[in-house]
Amino acid sequence: MGVLVTVFTVIVGTSFFSRVSVSNDQTIFIVVGFISVAAAVLSGVNSFLNFPELGAKHTETGLKFGELRRRMDVINSLVCDDPKTEAHLTEIGDAFNAALKGAPILAPRFYDAAEKKLASEWQKASQEQK
Repeated sequence: MGVLVTVFTVIVGTSFFSRVSVSNDQTIFIVVGFISVAAAVLSGVNSFLNFPELGAKHTETGLKFGELRRRMDVINSLVCDDPKTEAHLTEIGDAFNAALKGAPILAPRFYDAAEKKLASEWQKASQEQK
């Protein structure tokens, strides 16, 4: 789809160039040329980076981790002497690793920001419990 948009953008830009080229005003020619080239480049970059698929992967991974968090909350509420607790934790660890394999790569700055936020929340929660 993105490649098709790029081709159409170039075709439209080229046809407009041919109409504007009869004009004596070079400013319009330069502005339209810049916009046409920029649109083609941005469309190509958008196709290359594939933002919709990347967003869908982030959403899917977030849902998987949310499910794991809820399962850990349930296990946390169970009695520690339950013999199935270790099996549940192993299962959650395996599911966590599987979710990580399908997860898109996250830029370090986003990871660092999330880690910093969670650390402050944990510190705040531990101070409230005291």
